[in-house]
This record gives sequence, C-alpha cells and structure tokens, in this order.
Amino acid sequence: MFLKLINNKKNIEKILKWEYPFSYLFFVKLIQIKKNLLTLIKWKFKYYENIEGIKKYNIKENSFKFNKRKNWISAFWRLYNSEDFLEKTVESHIDFFDEIILVNNNSTDNTDNICKKLEKKYPKKIKYYNYPFEVYKIWTEKYFKVKENSINSLSYYYNWTLSKTNYRYAIKLDDDHICINNKLEIITKNIKENWIDYFLQTPLLNIYKYKNIFSYSFKSIKSSFAWLFWDFWFFPINEKTYFIKQKNAETIIFPYKIKNEQISFLHLKWLKPNKGLKNYWEKIQNKLKKRINHNNFDILDKKYIEILKKYWIK
Repeated sequence: MFLKLINNKKNIEKILKWEYPFSYLFFVKLIQIKKNLLTLIKWKFKYYENIEGIKKYNIKENSFKFNKRKNWISAFWRLYNSEDFLEKTVESHIDFFDEIILVNNNSTDNTDNICKKLEKKYPKKIKYYNYPFEVYKIWTEKYFKVKENSINSLSYYYNWTLSKTNYRYAIKLDDDHICINNKLEIITKNIKENWIDYFLQTPLLNIYKYKNIFSYSFKSIKSSFAWLFWDFWFFPINEKTYFIKQKNAETIIFPYKIKNEQISFLHLKWLKPNKGLKNYWEKIQNKLKKRINHNNFDILDKKYIEILKKYWIK
C-alpha cells in the first residue's frame, strides 16, 4: 500500500497528519489487544527486588503509586555512548517537561560529562543517575536466559529507570530525538490540564542524509517512522504500566486505550556516525541496514530543516 502512496503528494500530506491507511491502524489495534492480554497475565508489577540482592538497586515498592504522584510530566532517557546528539536533544525538550531523568549505563564516551553538565545547568529539572551493571543486549543468548528481576535484565533496567520518575505521566525518549516544539507544547499542556487516561502515541519521523540533503522516506513503515507501534508514548504511571521481557525485546504493557498524535519528534539515528548502530548486536545491525537499502527518498520539508538547524544538526 505504501509503495502506491509515495508519488502522491496529497496522500503524503495526509500521512504526515496521521491519517494513515487502514492497514496501519488495524496493526496498531492488534498490538493493543496483545498487550491488554499481557496485562491480564502479568496484572501488576512485582519485581521490586533484584535476585542479586543489591539493595541499592532495588526498586522502591511505592514507585508506581499513581495517586501519590503530582499531575506533571516526566521524561526519561536510558543512555549508552550517547554523546553525538545528547546535549542537543535534551535542550530541545527542556521547556516542555517538569523533570528529565538521565540514566547512564557504562558509557565509554563523553556521555557522563554531558549529563553532569546538563544537571548543573538545569538543577531544578534534570536528575542524573548511573546504572553500573551490564545490561544484556536483545537477541543474544544472555538476554534469552536472564531472569526479569535480574540487574542484567533490560526490562529490570527500564523499570528501575522508570521508578526514578516522580510525576503522574511519563514518556521514554532516546538520545537522538529532537522535538517539534509547537506540537510538544500543545501535547504536554493538554495532558496536564485534562488528566489523560490513555496511551498517547507520538511517532518520530526518521531523518536521513541522502546525497548530503536532509531527507525522509516512505519506502516502508519501518524506514518511515521510529518504532511507530510500540515504543514512544505518553502514559500514566501505575503498577499495571511497566516494562516486561519478551522473546525479542522488552515491551511496555498498558491496560489503556490508545490515541494517536501527529508527528511530534524527528529521529536522528541515521544521521549519527555508523548510522547510530554501533551499540547494537551485529545481527540487529544487519537487519536495520536493510530498511534503508534503497534510493527512494524525498527532500525534507523546510519547517523540519529549520528545527534541525536550530539545534546545530548538520
């Protein structure tokens, strides 16, 4: 279906406004049903203590108590060798969140210094933590075998990070997201004024450099948007909203309905050195590279290019 839409400018404009083909929305609904079923099985978060017995890195039992949290919004980043765009991405978000949680996991580049600099610059908003354990990469034998309540588990690491937030609503972001300011301002204002009781899906448009020109691609769903269906959401925090381990990756379960937003972020992974794949296991690198193994790109709209220039993205 997408291949037929590429050369039709009117249809592309509809896609940019979230008027997706029925096949997209049907797929989203299937994922929601699957995660609702997981909610019935898991019911509520229970892994407050890690099996290694390291008390400092236990998750506090009241961490996900919704009614004890203020009606504000937290953003949280899990970081590993994130120096490329980290400072720029945090600066783009700083005005729209009530707190930003940065968690560094054994980075060997300048991530630690950047986080300390940002925490010092924005002491009322930014809280910085270190998670010093090896977190097993997805699709590896260690990942398959590790228990969910181990400090080496990806889902435990995510939940530990989530537990450091203090407000009722949250969003997981990465070190290569630049927000579209006017969109994010409207979204965050609405959440705080209307007390949402749903997951608000916020897609990220993948940005590329094709022939040294900022571009995007609708070659396929996966090359168009960053994890469109299961990764970046605004959501209320409680004991039924947390990360679990699945076969191929961690996932967040949600006993809520879904609403869809327009494109709210620009995704810069493919502008990084080595396409931002250096931290991935080799098998995943090869899989991701196949997504952009084509020449079907369009020039990025000027309004998006201006956003990139604002944060010195070249």
